[in-house]
Amino acid sequence: MTKLSDSDAWKWIYAEDDRLRKEREAIRKPEICFTGFTPEEKEALISLAVTRGFDVKSSVTVLLKILVTGGDPGPSKLKKARKIGCLIISGADFIDEKYEM
Repeated sequence: MTKLSDSDAWKWIYAEDDRLRKEREAIRKPEICFTGFTPEEKEALISLAVTRGFDVKSSVTVLLKILVTGGDPGPSKLKKARKIGCLIISGADFIDEKYEM
C-alpha cells in the first residue's frame, strides 16, 4: 500500500469527483422545452420528445439544449434561450427533423 501526501490525496479526490461529474453529465438526458403551443399541441410534442429520449422542462434552464417554439412563444423564454445559446427551432422542425438524443 502506498501512502499519499495530503496534497496528492486531495488531487486524487478532486480528479475523481471531476470524472464522476463528467460521467453523470454524459448519462443525463438532454433537456427540451416547448413554448407557444395550445395544450393539445404541447401534450403531443411532449409525448414525442419523451419517446425520443428528452427530459422535458417547463422553463428554460442553463442545461436546456432545445427550445421548441409554436405560434405564440413566450418572449421571456426566447430571451433566456438566446442568452444561454441553446438551439431554438419550430414545432414543425422538431417533428420533421426527427431530433433524437
